Amino acid sequence: MISWFKRSDQPNHMFTCSSVQLFPTAVPGTVAEAICPGQTGWVKCQGSFWKAKLYNSSGEITLEPNQTIRAVGREGITLLVIAES
Repeated sequence: MISWFKRSDQPNHMFTCSSVQLFPTAVPGTVAEAICPGQTGWVKCQGSFWKAKLYNSSGEITLEPNQTIRAVGREGITLLVIAES
């Protein structure tokens, strides 16, 4: 039998996908679907659409469609983004 996924060593978890990985350089993009605090939305980054959520948000900021963002990392397959200043 061929194993397609690596099993996690953590109890009660079959696969690992949720570790946070920060990028060495932030990647520019734009919001495709609004991103509200504590929720995910969608961004277009490097020509592809990605699920995204706010990174270290300390307030009630909402990123609106067409707003410029920077992807600073990922958690699993979800990008972690901040607003372009």
